[in-house]
Amino acid sequence: MNTIAELIGISEAHLGWLLSAAFAAILILIVIARAVRRSFRSWRAQRRGKAASRSEKAAAQLLEREGYRVLDSQVRAYWTVTIDGEPHDIEIRADHLVESAGRRYIAEVKMGAEAPQITTAATRRQLLEYRCAYDVDGILLVDMQKLVIRLVEFDLNDTIDA
Repeated sequence: MNTIAELIGISEAHLGWLLSAAFAAILILIVIARAVRRSFRSWRAQRRGKAASRSEKAAAQLLEREGYRVLDSQVRAYWTVTIDGEPHDIEIRADHLVESAGRRYIAEVKMGAEAPQITTAATRRQLLEYRCAYDVDGILLVDMQKLVIRLVEFDLNDTIDA
């Protein structure tokens, strides 16, 4: 029975070196592929961040055109959630704090086809969290695709018996 080295016509010593070199090349390719993937993800995240920033600035202009005064942007709130008796401090950040006719609102900017819809669970949960965390009169959902501002109201007293 012939060995692999005999089948491909090289000595056993050369086969060892060849296999070691192939293994090293594969490891190097894996490291390079991971670095490229990490760079691409970072680039894509930066690109999305810049697009979101442009969208939020355009939303501020839309809000002002519609009669709202932008009081602050990237508004941070801190609140405490207690889990099993242990308090956890949570930081959240809303896109804009605006005012109109003596009433204050959190304005959340959304892009795309699904994100601006209240039927989208993630959007609904985010807006409800804002309603609970911020001391405001209401929540505005700013749809930048349709250039529409919607007032979202949650009746926190209307609960369902479980």
